Amino acid sequence: MEAGGGLVRLLRTRGETDWLLQEVDPVLRILGWENVRVVMAQTFFERLLGLLAPVYRAGMRADGVAIVFPCCSSVHTWFMKRDLDIVFLDRKGAMLRVYWDVKPGRLIFCPGASLAIERVSTKEFPGQD
Repeated sequence: MEAGGGLVRLLRTRGETDWLLQEVDPVLRILGWENVRVVMAQTFFERLLGLLAPVYRAGMRADGVAIVFPCCSSVHTWFMKRDLDIVFLDRKGAMLRVYWDVKPGRLIFCPGASLAIERVSTKEFPGQD
């Protein structure tokens, strides 16, 4: 990956993690997800567990968390008990695809994606009246 050229790159320091979270913030606002706590999934187990990781690690409620997966073009919902909302971004931070209410036990792919963000579905979508 090119250094500094794209949204997603290898995250080696806390400062780089903070930088990435700032870059994702506008997407969260567009989606109406600004009231969630954003967590970065960096280790193998955080990525494997997804939204279950912050629940086990810090005792957070999964429905108040959005988890960011750098270098990710697919997400599974195995072992989840609730539906998820998932968004995929390209290297420059543009939204490629948003999946609402993804049921448990699914595998979602988005070719060309470099980052995924997921949260527990609230059944509320932007633009809904």
